[in-house]
Amino acid sequence: MKFKVVHTCPIEGVDSGEKLLEPFDASLVKGMWLTEDEIIRNAEDADAVIGVVSLHPFTRRVLKALSRCRIVAGLGIGFNTTDLEAATEFGIVVTNVPDYCLDEVSGLAIAFMLALGHKIPQLDKAVRERQINLTMDRKAVKEIAHPIFECVTKPWYYWLWQDWHSHSAQGKGSRDERDCLRSVCLGAGHGEPRSEAS
Repeated sequence: MKFKVVHTCPIEGVDSGEKLLEPFDASLVKGMWLTEDEIIRNAEDADAVIGVVSLHPFTRRVLKALSRCRIVAGLGIGFNTTDLEAATEFGIVVTNVPDYCLDEVSGLAIAFMLALGHKIPQLDKAVRERQINLTMDRKAVKEIAHPIFECVTKPWYYWLWQDWHSHSAQGKGSRDERDCLRSVCLGAGHGEPRSEAS
């Protein structure tokens, strides 16, 4: 007797393991069937069904209609849309994959956290739609990326002045250093350097 395996959620272009079934004289029937009626119509004579047991409605009605089925092999972790009591009653084994995509999900979660924390979607959109040069356009940086790039929203000489001010407070600064910074600021047309307090 030839066995029939029905895959209710195949991915186009992905090997579903047809060759593995050949030694068992089993055929694999594939289709995207998501409703109770679709599953019953295409799998009522199946010996095994492959599906997403947290998505497909493997209800009592469906399981009762699968008169030959002995296993519903789930593709994911959850099984909240599958009636386990009914499956037990009808002698159908239900399986899942407890470690399905754990690394992928956790990796993506961290990636999204970093992307949101650094406002990568907003910056990408601004560059693509408005052709903003974030290196030169400080107003755009302040508007889009604040407070991530807060340092570049202040005059560039502010940080030089802060560095000198810190060294001076510790007795490390010198008059020559202050005069040099003053000359640089005046030469750039920014006026006298000021500390944040002033």
